[in-house]
Amino acid sequence: MTIEHDLFVEKYRPTSLDDLVVTDDVRNKLDQWLEEKDIPHLLLAGEPGCGKSTLAMILRDGIAGTDNSLTINASHENGVDSIRTKVTNFARCQSFGSLKVCVFEEADQITFSAQKCLLKILEDYSKHTRFIFTCNYPDRIDPALKSRCQSLSFQPFTKKQMLTRLAEIMVAEKIKGDVDQLGLIVDSVGSDMRAAINKLQYASVDGKLHISKEMLMNSDIKFQIVKLLNDKNLTAIRQLVIDEMVKDFNPIYRFLFDKADDITLVQDKSKLMMTIAEHMYRDSSGCDKEINFANMCWHIMTGVK
Repeated sequence: MTIEHDLFVEKYRPTSLDDLVVTDDVRNKLDQWLEEKDIPHLLLAGEPGCGKSTLAMILRDGIAGTDNSLTINASHENGVDSIRTKVTNFARCQSFGSLKVCVFEEADQITFSAQKCLLKILEDYSKHTRFIFTCNYPDRIDPALKSRCQSLSFQPFTKKQMLTRLAEIMVAEKIKGDVDQLGLIVDSVGSDMRAAINKLQYASVDGKLHISKEMLMNSDIKFQIVKLLNDKNLTAIRQLVIDEMVKDFNPIYRFLFDKADDITLVQDKSKLMMTIAEHMYRDSSGCDKEINFANMCWHIMTGVK
């Protein structure tokens, strides 16, 4: 039975390796794994919306199928108790005829103690169970766990790749619009393909694409932050972050880095970009994300001395 998806992001999610954007050497290795129905433990790392979860699902389904697989979102289940019960019980039972595959999405959310607990499971049940971890921040993965996996790093989609994919979906859905409108969508989401496809569907009404820079500036937090930076309104930025319940600042840093020319407070764009990059790095090092972001805004507003 074919499942009809109303959501573009699911309807146009790649279901085979042929549809994935990867280098030839990686594709050859993935083809080999699927043909042999065998994989090492894997760590798939990259920015949100770059295809990590899609590849994990393709490998999971091609090697183990639904009956011999377990998928866990570590943002919901990330503690030692979950590892010792759910994961251990799944891994210890040997299947008939194929490997078992456990997928951990957002593995960088797994607690440190739970990551330590996983080490022995990976070793004890490796004869019949493989693990696939996906993460945005590989530096948050314990080195001992990382060393037990083969790592694949996903590069961000280029603007051309983003535009091409959105144009393909527009043609398939018979949506009328132009390249400039698609460019606005890509500019607002960076390299996050999932976010771009969601925004394309949201902006499509009655077979037409309804989107403009003015609309994005009023509805997209990233455009609003640029305006508030130029207005030197730190209080409004902090309130906006609270109202929007921002947890992941990485897309905002990336957007501000790419849109440095739109931040008129700082004339020296190289210093501005270095300031953004420095705070983006600090964000991944375990500091308080909201305070770190506010600190960056203050530095920009004072002219990046």
